[in-house]
Amino acid sequence: MRLFIYEGNIKKTDTLVREALCVYAAKEGLDISEEAALNAKIERTENGKPFFPDIENVHFSVSHSGQMWICLMADSCVGIDIQEMKHGRYKEIADRYFGPHEDHFVALWGDEGFIDLWVRKESIVKYKGSTLARDIRNEVAVNGDLKDEMEIDGKTVYLETIDMGLDVKCAYACEKKEELCIEILA
Repeated sequence: MRLFIYEGNIKKTDTLVREALCVYAAKEGLDISEEAALNAKIERTENGKPFFPDIENVHFSVSHSGQMWICLMADSCVGIDIQEMKHGRYKEIADRYFGPHEDHFVALWGDEGFIDLWVRKESIVKYKGSTLARDIRNEVAVNGDLKDEMEIDGKTVYLETIDMGLDVKCAYACEKKEELCIEILA
């Protein structure tokens, strides 16, 4: 599993995904030429989840916030989200959309706790290829702690946090616990 990071003026997302695919294919030893990767067809499901219709066993998820763009690629389904920390009306949103365990988590950890929950919820939505309206009720915290795994559609899905530095939160959902390799795109 590889996390691709691009910082700066965000290019067209599909172009960045194809650049990431070039690196992923080379590093994972896949039989995908550079030309094929750079020209890979990208489609989207009804809810907007991107995928490669002509490439088997390469799954990806994309997110961006501010000047940071990220893409997670793996050989099984994944979802990722990143958010810059901004102060807002998090308590009101939590009261409206979060379950009791998550309300407790936000009460304990404040705005930072809200964003920790939010990026996990978004990563699940992107993992499933769903919509936030449909899956916002999936509780990702219990007893004041973030869940590390949960059952989704009969599968165990692992939830991980990525330390992206100050004022940025990131989390991903995946089907396999494996090492995360980080790649910087120029």
